[in-house]
Amino acid sequence: MSMFLKRAVPSALLTVGFIATSALLVQGRGGAAPVIQDATGFPDGDGKKLVLDGCGGCHDLELVKTAKHNEAEWRTTLTNMTNYGATITAAQIPTVATYLAKAFPVKPPEPKKDDADALGEKILNTACTTCHDLGPITRRADDKAAWESVVYGMVGNGADVKDAEIPVLVDYLVKHYGPPKPAAAPAAPAGRGGARGQ
Repeated sequence: MSMFLKRAVPSALLTVGFIATSALLVQGRGGAAPVIQDATGFPDGDGKKLVLDGCGGCHDLELVKTAKHNEAEWRTTLTNMTNYGATITAAQIPTVATYLAKAFPVKPPEPKKDDADALGEKILNTACTTCHDLGPITRRADDKAAWESVVYGMVGNGADVKDAEIPVLVDYLVKHYGPPKPAAAPAAPAGRGGARGQ
């Protein structure tokens, strides 16, 4: 083998090995887990580091932020998670539960069943926005038949809207994203009194 090949082959193999190792580390395979940046949306406070380290290893941290439990529910959830291998200790559970309950408070109470407008908005903001933002909705101005067609199509595509919720959602969409209401005719100017021609 020539002197050039004796030097070039090991150098090429070393380069390929370095690239492969780098790719594995970037993908999170082999080596330490990637460090979670502080752009996580978790506010500072006691328990933040424990959450980032203890919960982020198994869950997408968005799941933690959107759970919206009170402190007692967080204690139960965290106890269950330690049974599944979470790295939070029993002594750390109260700190983490308090932190999460304060950082991401419980959802507001569910709207009353008789408040169809609030219920329609809730359905829209939960079932529809799991797949897309409100852009496709706000760009429309459809009548009831068109919105029914859209909603049934979305349910066919997997939107989590129950049969009983469909009319509530459609009514909400028509009310807030329906065709423009015709402008009221201007009032006739008041006359000067008396009969014409006097």
